[in-house]
Amino acid sequence: DTEVKILLRPLDLEKSNLNVTLIKELDKCTEEHYEFKKGALAGDIDNTIEEFWDSVQTKLNVMGLMGIPTNLIYRDLEKHIKKMNTRGYIFKVR
Repeated sequence: DTEVKILLRPLDLEKSNLNVTLIKELDKCTEEHYEFKKGALAGDIDNTIEEFWDSVQTKLNVMGLMGIPTNLIYRDLEKHIKKMNTRGYIFKVR
């Protein structure tokens, strides 16, 4: 069984020359949520996956704008998993 590791990388908004505010990026999160929903309801697998990652990216950008370092996000993944297990949820193995 191979464990998959995902590298979370907020965009460097300044180096990317993006004029983004917290409110603008939160609005982008909402937009990406609806695009994800639209792709899923249409049964469009490729678009749904694309919008999933767009959604993840916008949320990472929001946390970056808030000054939250990625190591805290990784740390709290274990907290999330414990919470889900405590609630009786079982994760798929593969």
